[in-house]
Amino acid sequence: MVEKQKNSLTRRGAIAGTMLGIGGLFGWAVTKLNETGRGAGIGQNGPKLPKSGKNPFAYDISAYRKTDPETLLFKPAGEFASGFRKVHSIAITPDNELMITGDKGIRIFGTDGTLRQEIQLEHTPHNTHVSAAGELFVAYARHFDVHDAKGEQLHSTERFSERSFITAMATKADDVYVADAGNREIILCDRMGAVKKRFGKIGASEDTPGFAVPSPYFDLAIDDQNKLRVTNPGRLRVETYSLDGKFEGSWGEPGMTIERFSGCCNPVHFTITKDGGYITSEKGLARVKLHDADGKLLGLVAGPDFLVQDPKLAKRAGEAAGAFDVALSADGQVHVLDPYSAKVRSFQPLG
Repeated sequence: MVEKQKNSLTRRGAIAGTMLGIGGLFGWAVTKLNETGRGAGIGQNGPKLPKSGKNPFAYDISAYRKTDPETLLFKPAGEFASGFRKVHSIAITPDNELMITGDKGIRIFGTDGTLRQEIQLEHTPHNTHVSAAGELFVAYARHFDVHDAKGEQLHSTERFSERSFITAMATKADDVYVADAGNREIILCDRMGAVKKRFGKIGASEDTPGFAVPSPYFDLAIDDQNKLRVTNPGRLRVETYSLDGKFEGSWGEPGMTIERFSGCCNPVHFTITKDGGYITSEKGLARVKLHDADGKLLGLVAGPDFLVQDPKLAKRAGEAAGAFDVALSADGQVHVLDPYSAKVRSFQPLG
């Protein structure tokens, strides 16, 4: 069901994709041209490729898959299997544990990979969030459930809409912020799901630029300054909002080089560091990067040649078959959820 909804969202997103801007469209076109071997007039209904089998229109991005060691600020620090067949998200709990969603359940691990708790669910979760009060919020496509610390369900909200596709949540006191990729907007509601406000939809307000979400990746978080940070993936940037939904600024530009965001829709995931910086993750050209509070690139956590080592998986990654979610533990380690191996791969700062 989730895959069907993702496909539907992607088709709808194609319409919004035409409005993303020249930079974003160029990045997408370049990537797809190289990976599929198809361009304008090439393919099933176009002229055949030369007998050599080489595509003369292909744009070679292989150089961008090679990581310059000088840009690396982290090193591998181990990995462990999640035990899931298919993984969806990773987050850090207030107790500094790793919460992983996958299949139809949630597993909580110590940062050393020790399984601490497992919660079985009836449906496939998209994302989880633990509030400051210790309540567990579990997002599905069109609604969310609230559980206590032991995993017992306390409440299930009504569906927001038939077009909704929830991809991320954050809480502040009694307020819940829901990233709805299907409707391309942020929903502000209470823990029971009663909607207080919606914002960010293209054309809905002159005070916001509007969210362009061509694929089912749309992330948000609240920082220590009580600012709402939100990805605007189709515009290839991260935006800042007040908690009442007022747009305050953005950073990020389209491009293939490491200081920019590539493809049609990046970054797909991010987390906030202790000093207000960002750990971002990109799909397609898989990269996990560290930025300062103003968005300036400081360096790489891991590059595409390390994240996706299997050539077959590298091809899938080029086709945006998966995205590496990220979490940051109190010891400064970055934990990356590998969508292909269903493992958690950890990285620690150099030195």
